[in-house]
Amino acid sequence: MTYLVAWSGGADSTAVLQHYAEASSQDYPTRAISIAGHPQLNKKFMHAQEWARVNYLAWAKKRGLHIRHERIHMAGNFELRTTGEEQWRAQPLLWLSVLLQAVGDGDEVLLGYIRNDGFWHVRHLFEAAFAAGCALKGVTATLTFPGEWWTKADVLERLRKARVPDRCWFTCEQTQDGKPCGACSKCKEVAAGRAELAERKAQGVVQVKKPRGKA
Repeated sequence: MTYLVAWSGGADSTAVLQHYAEASSQDYPTRAISIAGHPQLNKKFMHAQEWARVNYLAWAKKRGLHIRHERIHMAGNFELRTTGEEQWRAQPLLWLSVLLQAVGDGDEVLLGYIRNDGFWHVRHLFEAAFAAGCALKGVTATLTFPGEWWTKADVLERLRKARVPDRCWFTCEQTQDGKPCGACSKCKEVAAGRAELAERKAQGVVQVKKPRGKA
């Protein structure tokens, strides 16, 4: 069995990758799949996340983690039609198309969606489409959602305990200069997570939930 992580380079998926990479070895590396680009995606955001992934891989290598990273470019004719507040619906579709290209027989596919993500509204559709795609491809694979019950504070706590530097993940989707804008919904989620984590520390409370899975 191989762990196959859908890795955007954001905090959530990096926390998942870090956990499973700790169980990796030279003979059995953890695979990480990233979307390298798409004509409709924010190019500055994609560039910032790519730099975060490069930073993380260099950091992880120094710590003896074994990760095999694969970047997959989306075809230009793969059009995303959802916009505005429902744009989150397009992301699972992108990941589905990428993962079905990369998945192999016996793989355990890990997605980093956390508690309050919109993904859970379409989870059943995603699972059904993934199963159908695997059947057409002739492979058997499983889906696991390690952070299903995590909050953003849980994610940040996991990254802190693993000593993953902030430069190794990037979450802001509205960046124009490679830095978090501080105003978008993703930045606000991170700020709220940091505030909750600071409150936990002040109260002496530690709430790091173990991911679901076999690692």
